[in-house]
Amino acid sequence: LDPAADWVASDVADDHEANIFDIRYRGRLEATVRMWAPGAINARNAVGVYALARELGLRSGEILPGLATFRGVARRQEKVGVFAGVTVIDDFAHHPTAVAGTIAAMRLRYPRRRLWAVFEPRSNTSRRKVFQREYGDALAPADGVVIGGVFQKQTDQVQAEELFSPEQLAADLTGRGVDA
Repeated sequence: LDPAADWVASDVADDHEANIFDIRYRGRLEATVRMWAPGAINARNAVGVYALARELGLRSGEILPGLATFRGVARRQEKVGVFAGVTVIDDFAHHPTAVAGTIAAMRLRYPRRRLWAVFEPRSNTSRRKVFQREYGDALAPADGVVIGGVFQKQTDQVQAEELFSPEQLAADLTGRGVDA
């Protein structure tokens, strides 16, 4: 996404059904991509795939159909369904960078809709307080956040003082004007 990079995704947009962006190599337009997976986070990944495929000798016309038909992987911005007018998306983002990227992608895909994030500190990354502040930054663009308790197991090696605090996250978000 850095314009100074050799391979760049630029002009990332969304028409509510597809992520549309240009791929440039050293400033020259290589291709315009239309793919399902939304947001800059997925455009960046697609540029990596495209650049590798070009390096391996494939032509643009051989790469673009694969990007256009790629539907993503389970639990990564996976549309679960629409229930009473509410679109439910499942995403296993467990690092603050991925959480922020997912929220930005959903804002791009659904620009005029309220966006609520449900955060469950369950992974080894998210249940430790090492990213306590960063999760607040990542979740702050949501209109509201529901925060689950920290997952623990009987054989847990994580000490209580090392655990993530859902209460602190809720307080931090509320302080920023986000319902939590």
